[in-house]
Amino acid sequence: MGSSVFFSSRLSPSLKKELQAEQFQILKTQIPLLYAVLTVNTCILASSIQGLVPASLSLAAPAVFLSLIVLRVTVWLVRGKISPDAAQVSRYLTGTTIVASVVAAGLGLWSIILLNSGVGTRPFVAMFIALGSVACAFCLASLPRAAFATILFATTPVIVALLIAGDHEQFTTGLNLLLIFGLILRLVSHHYHHLVDQVILHSKVRVLAYTDHLTGLPNRALFAERLQSSLKEAGAAGAHVGLIILDVDHFKTVNDSMGHAAGDALLKEIGGRLRRSAPAGATVARLGGDEFAIILPGLSAAEANLETVRAALKDLEMPIPFDEQILDAHVSAGAAMWPTDSADADDLLKSADLALYAAKAVGGGAIRGFRTAMRENVRRKTTMLSEARGALNDDRIVPFYQPKVRLATGEVVGFEALLRWHHPLNGLQYPRSIGAALEDKELAAHLTDRMMDSVFADMRGWLQSGVPFGKIAINGAAADFFRGELAERVLERLDRFGIPPERLELEVTESVFFGRRAESGVRTLNALNRAGVTIALDDFGTGYASLTHLKQFPVDVLKIDRSFVSKLTDNDGEEDAVIVGAVLNLAHNLGIVTVAEGIETIAQRNYLRRKGCDLGQGYLFSRAVAASRVPGLVSRRFLIDAGGEVLQAKA
Repeated sequence: MGSSVFFSSRLSPSLKKELQAEQFQILKTQIPLLYAVLTVNTCILASSIQGLVPASLSLAAPAVFLSLIVLRVTVWLVRGKISPDAAQVSRYLTGTTIVASVVAAGLGLWSIILLNSGVGTRPFVAMFIALGSVACAFCLASLPRAAFATILFATTPVIVALLIAGDHEQFTTGLNLLLIFGLILRLVSHHYHHLVDQVILHSKVRVLAYTDHLTGLPNRALFAERLQSSLKEAGAAGAHVGLIILDVDHFKTVNDSMGHAAGDALLKEIGGRLRRSAPAGATVARLGGDEFAIILPGLSAAEANLETVRAALKDLEMPIPFDEQILDAHVSAGAAMWPTDSADADDLLKSADLALYAAKAVGGGAIRGFRTAMRENVRRKTTMLSEARGALNDDRIVPFYQPKVRLATGEVVGFEALLRWHHPLNGLQYPRSIGAALEDKELAAHLTDRMMDSVFADMRGWLQSGVPFGKIAINGAAADFFRGELAERVLERLDRFGIPPERLELEVTESVFFGRRAESGVRTLNALNRAGVTIALDDFGTGYASLTHLKQFPVDVLKIDRSFVSKLTDNDGEEDAVIVGAVLNLAHNLGIVTVAEGIETIAQRNYLRRKGCDLGQGYLFSRAVAASRVPGLVSRRFLIDAGGEVLQAKA
């Protein structure tokens, strides 16, 4: 690898730390083995020279070595149970090199004294010293400075003494040892380079495994590790950690309209801007798709607020040029703080996700901090979805019918089919109790299909019985229009049940004219209208529908929202009365039938009739009723006496 055996000078600081950590892990198991070999070798050599040399050489010197060995073994056994930081590891390795040099020098000195004593001519002395050095060198192979120091200080004196002894046999032994230790040094060097190669390869693999290939940012795996370590460090320091989760508004629109190259350029630029604007020590990661995260570690209590979050996102306000066009870089973001909002990393991530969900719910481009109520909202939504699935599975979805009355004559001209469902314990429930299901694409479609099957079955029975029920209106949930199949689903069922399309009215809200569902929504409405289905625009006046929409789209009926009707009096000058009057005039000029919802008082009914409203529905006439009561309602006329006080239902 071109790295110096002694200093690894070409390794980056981070790689040096990884290399030292790997060396430490290896030495935790090798050092006790090394000292075990030294202990056995020292004891055997000491017993072999017992009585041949003074006690200071056969007893005192080995005792010193053995004491030092016991001390170092104890130290390394303790180290084996801890997880030191990088600075501690570096100190441990330096200390090991120094101790190995001292022990080796002691062995070398002992061996020279022995060779110059009465046992100097005996070959086992040199061999024991040499074998001990070989064992030490192999045990210290992952730390080459220590291995080289062992050979230099312990073996070199023996080899030199043998080479200059003047004895052919000793010279030959010294020469062989010199060759052997040259080979050992090469093996140690090779082992070390292999270890360096492994560390570098592991680093490259780690980069690939922990880096997002598009933006170069940490990916979800590294983000999770950094979040855990940030919380651990903050806990020790008594600090806070901020977490921001954000995603790009309308990213799919960019991909669909301008191509994936534009989408990739947008993500790369946003990633770069986040990295540049994030404070020192922060981690900016791409979690996947158009979702990013920022970890803000070590915050003080005063810094743990939304102003800190906004500062980290400030560079996203500038437009992004791409191929002579401008890309929209607006994001929605949710933020949470540890430990105030969450107890651990998983909980903190969930809290930030909840805040992001709240930010997206207001239409995008917003930043929201976590609030405890958000968890309750999610719990309530989850319960709604579960209740809806249970009601579908157990066939507990039923339609109820509220009559639509011609205000001029009091006759019933049709009904609106309203979803009801039976709760196993609480009885009949309104749709608001499973409102979240009406926003879910899959569940909303299943609920609409179940309602259509039930309503069309009722209509088939009334037709066969000659019940003059007029038109039946069903509601199309906004989520129904995402799939673009609503027209086919409706017309197929009408044909299967034998219902004339003219008998059906589809009520939709203004949301189908806007956003991602607009194109498929208009296509669906046109297909149904051409087949003969009446299209009613529900809740008119509460959104953004305009004259242009009424002219462009197939709207046959305009329903005035109950929020305007509820405030009507006999005073034409009231603000809501003016609005209702203007809507009625507009609809009549365009040839659109008008229906007022939520009529509950005689005054409201009288005002609407006077202004020429065509139809009305509300509690003044009847609540929604079960299908079995529809035949009885269609034979009645809902009239009001001359005094305008008593509602009468006459056959």
